[in-house]
Amino acid sequence: MALVDVARRMAAHVERRPVPPAPRPVSLPPEDDDEIFVSRSLRGRNAHGQTFMIEYLNAKGEDSRRRITVLKIETMTTGALALYATCHERRAFRAFRIDRITCCIDLDGEVHDDVGRFLSVTLGIPVRLSAQREPSEEARWRRLLNAARAEGIVLAALARIDGEVHDAEVDVLTATIMPILDSTGLDPTAEEIETIGRGLSRLRPSENTLYDALDTLRARGPAAVRRVMLGAVQLIQADGRLRPEEVALVNEVSMELLGASVI
Repeated sequence: MALVDVARRMAAHVERRPVPPAPRPVSLPPEDDDEIFVSRSLRGRNAHGQTFMIEYLNAKGEDSRRRITVLKIETMTTGALALYATCHERRAFRAFRIDRITCCIDLDGEVHDDVGRFLSVTLGIPVRLSAQREPSEEARWRRLLNAARAEGIVLAALARIDGEVHDAEVDVLTATIMPILDSTGLDPTAEEIETIGRGLSRLRPSENTLYDALDTLRARGPAAVRRVMLGAVQLIQADGRLRPEEVALVNEVSMELLGASVI
């Protein structure tokens, strides 16, 4: 089975699972803004697939609260940044100016009033709405996020096979990426490692994102692949139930990357 086929099967499992319930009541205006004209996309390597809730104030001054999955970050012709995303309440693509997002709510229900900081950490790019971070700190975050990105994407997809990401699975994902983050020489704190692990666990990776992650792991060599496959086995066992479809998918990944099953 080709790598692209493995990525497609993994993405299909992710896509067929529903987005977690909204942590706060949903509210929508009669119509959404239709004013987003973009000039270029930014490379937020962790942006694609991040899912959370936003409170948003549109051009008419109307509030909304909705779940979104980010597809990319766009720079408008005016210079403002916008999230291009799937709106799960409209079941359609929408764009949201970042300077009109009043707060972000992660799917655990935690409210993040510092929108710039939340998006910088979650999406892996500097999002400056005010004087928030020094450039060196932003660069540090990007290095930490990118270091464990491939492993996190693969494990996040496998965690969603049964439709729910359990705390025990998040713990396994975080434990798997911890030595990778430590190896950067940036001396990450326990809080930073937990934040990155939680952020990666919220991903709903697409086929293209998964293909890139699997290809990156293969390029890193057998030792990196074995590390993530060990984490994958621990992850699918973490909730106390080992499902045949979980075993089959983990073995497909292992066969493609290592040439042998792992479970």
